[in-house]
Amino acid sequence: MVNLKNKKRIWDEVKCTDPRFTKKVSKGAYSFTTVVAQYNVLKATEMFGAHGDGWGWDVLEHSVIDGVFMVTVQLWYSEEMGLGPEGEVMVARRTCSPVFGTCKFKGTNKRGDYIDEEAPKKALTDALSKAFSYLGFSADVFLGFFDNHKYVQSMTQRFNKEKASE
Repeated sequence: MVNLKNKKRIWDEVKCTDPRFTKKVSKGAYSFTTVVAQYNVLKATEMFGAHGDGWGWDVLEHSVIDGVFMVTVQLWYSEEMGLGPEGEVMVARRTCSPVFGTCKFKGTNKRGDYIDEEAPKKALTDALSKAFSYLGFSADVFLGFFDNHKYVQSMTQRFNKEKASE
């Protein structure tokens, strides 16, 4: 049953990230930590149930503009709301605000002109990562906690203990 008093219930359950599912990325002068996309799919499945049943997304639109593939998606999930008047389980479908993802589809690099056939998939992954982040999935990564070595060390210990107790 959903505790309506805890407005951060989902955030609190999914905010911590197992460091095994992160990776360092460097782009020019910038470096940052990112989450392996499939990790949040795993966490959503643990939280809401099977994709397509307990959670999923709808593609609202997609296009290619100036060599950039763009997709707009809306994440949705189901929550049990308790028992109805006849003892049936009441389920509510919640939708998140639409988000968009992008990926350069066509361009020129040091080897010449290119077309990225993976651009639609990458743009979808980008959009879903953003949608998950708005619910709190891997919030510690997006809030910059993974820049702190001691924090990463504590998360590594926490998730190792959890894994050992399974």
